[in-house]
Amino acid sequence: MISIKRVAAIQDLSGYGKCSLSIAIPVLSSMNIEVCPLPTAVLSTHTGFTGFNFLDLSDSMKKTIEHWKRLRVNFSCIYSGFLGSEKQIDLVLNFIAFFGAKAIKLIDPVMGDNGRVYRTYTKSMCQSMKKLIAVADIITPNLTEAAILLDENYPKEGISEQQVNSWLRRLCENGPRYSVITGVENGGYIYNYAYDKIIGSYFSNKTKKITINLSGTGDLFASVLCGAVLNDFPLSVALEISTNFVYSTILNTLKSGSKINDGLQFEHLLHILGANLIK
Repeated sequence: MISIKRVAAIQDLSGYGKCSLSIAIPVLSSMNIEVCPLPTAVLSTHTGFTGFNFLDLSDSMKKTIEHWKRLRVNFSCIYSGFLGSEKQIDLVLNFIAFFGAKAIKLIDPVMGDNGRVYRTYTKSMCQSMKKLIAVADIITPNLTEAAILLDENYPKEGISEQQVNSWLRRLCENGPRYSVITGVENGGYIYNYAYDKIIGSYFSNKTKKITINLSGTGDLFASVLCGAVLNDFPLSVALEISTNFVYSTILNTLKSGSKINDGLQFEHLLHILGANLIK
């Protein structure tokens, strides 16, 4: 029999504008991974739109978790993304305590971007996120989120590779084996940096900078990285696969002529992810 790995994807679901679960489910499925969504919130659109409707699903999460406990569901990975309230951080911590003994814990601490915190996040939530990354195996903050987690000022004037490596190291001191910092601009390129504290090695990949911000790139990166790791690729290779796929998707989205907020056009590129699994 062919065994399939199972991921608990703890993220929001936006009806329009692809992000979070509407990215994680198809991406991970195309990488031969079963996705069990645990929605944290339902939104009419992602938060890049004005006037969006937001439904907090904390109570539903509790009931789902209790049902899964009774069913004795096992997970190969717990993948946490956007959380709608401080209460949900505690729910994820309890979820990991119960289900996480043999699971890879990948935490994407979705809190902000471009030096700004998302409007749904409070200072208290940002502080509580530090407790969540402490129990992670892999974390994937962007530069804004890394600064928040380390109580550093956002580097508006840029950041050197030496400084990034110091931040990666410090993030791992708080718990994770692997830290990844995404979306670092330097010299006309966008870099994704990673660190493995067990072997003390640093990795990076770069792509040409595209002067446009598209919603969902962080979610896409983290989802592909999650799938690559679960398919037993080492971090350095998983980083390369994720970086290249996000770049290809951005180019494809721009060529499609769709509006920026509509979301990434990744659907007919999913076969690339499947091809990566042929070793």
